[in-house]
Amino acid sequence: MPRPIAFASYDCRVLLGALRCPSNSLVSLVGGLLTCDILGMAVVASRSGNGTKASWATAGFTVGVGFFPFLILSIRTDTFWPHSAVSVPLTFSPSILIGDSIAIPIFNAYAIPLIIKALRSPVEIAFAKRHWTMAVLSATLSWLTNIEMHIGWTKDKYTGFIDPTLGKLSLGGWWHCAFASCEMAFVLFLVSTCLMSAHDSLKGERETVLRAWRVFLLYSTLPVVDTLVIVFVVGRPLSEMTTPDYFAVSPLLLASLVYLVLSRVFPG
Repeated sequence: MPRPIAFASYDCRVLLGALRCPSNSLVSLVGGLLTCDILGMAVVASRSGNGTKASWATAGFTVGVGFFPFLILSIRTDTFWPHSAVSVPLTFSPSILIGDSIAIPIFNAYAIPLIIKALRSPVEIAFAKRHWTMAVLSATLSWLTNIEMHIGWTKDKYTGFIDPTLGKLSLGGWWHCAFASCEMAFVLFLVSTCLMSAHDSLKGERETVLRAWRVFLLYSTLPVVDTLVIVFVVGRPLSEMTTPDYFAVSPLLLASLVYLVLSRVFPG
């Protein structure tokens, strides 16, 4: 999917330009990322016949409760710039810097019309109960997983945006944990909805489903980049990697598997 990749590339150029021009850095960064979001949503609007207003609202909400709070909190706590006192500032986390600002809002924008269509369609009571059962299970699994991971990250000797003080999550850390938990629950619920509705209410939505998931595949590569940055830029040896660190790179494998399943489940 070339367009989101181009937006991510542009996002990187904006960041590098901001770093070279400290006096205008924040304005350049925010303006560049907002431009990327607008361009990305223009693509979604042009590709989606239904649910365009919901898509725009969802993308804006995702940025508003996700990346922008991370940006503001990291700048206020001096954990954003590469020269910050912490070991892993926010600029060393492509999954947040690019993923939460561009890829995730675009993914959510594609996903929300699918969920709305599936939930609004006439279904049997038993089928509706399965939908909401999966929603509860998705939320429970995502919260338990993310709380464990975030607390695990505070136990190493490297400080960062989420834990500028060793052994303790900051407000930004807890905010990131909450956002990641909600997003993971949303993704799991989307997958279960697509699998349950592929031959019913979402029949004929193959291209939209796969397009959304290609965006998520793009996002799933970013935690791998995070790990490479930590190893080769921060200088953390692989021997010091913990279970949460390795778990963070698993989305790419899982997302690839889900994409293959969805491509087979939805009729061509």
